[in-house]
Amino acid sequence: MKKLVKKIAQRFGTQPDKVKHVAVSALLVVVIYFGLVFLNVDAATAILLALGISLLIGLGKEVADRFTGGDSSVADMTANVVGAVPVAILIWLFTVLLRKM
Repeated sequence: MKKLVKKIAQRFGTQPDKVKHVAVSALLVVVIYFGLVFLNVDAATAILLALGISLLIGLGKEVADRFTGGDSSVADMTANVVGAVPVAILIWLFTVLLRKM
């Protein structure tokens, strides 16, 4: 897994840590969204909540890093946004398309 993350980071000219932030944020949006839909939350609300919760978790990690000597940066939070927002948009597009079918 480390080799794959390193390859992706090299391909996009970034650090492996940023690739992890993107991937984890994207995965969080998907998992939280499906968890909320499973709990009968409507799709639009679930997407917004999943996006918000994912970004709050990322922000929480950055704040924790600041106080525990970890590497806290705006770039990490930007990577969280880059991972979460496109996935939330894709989920929204799929739900809109499915409703029209």
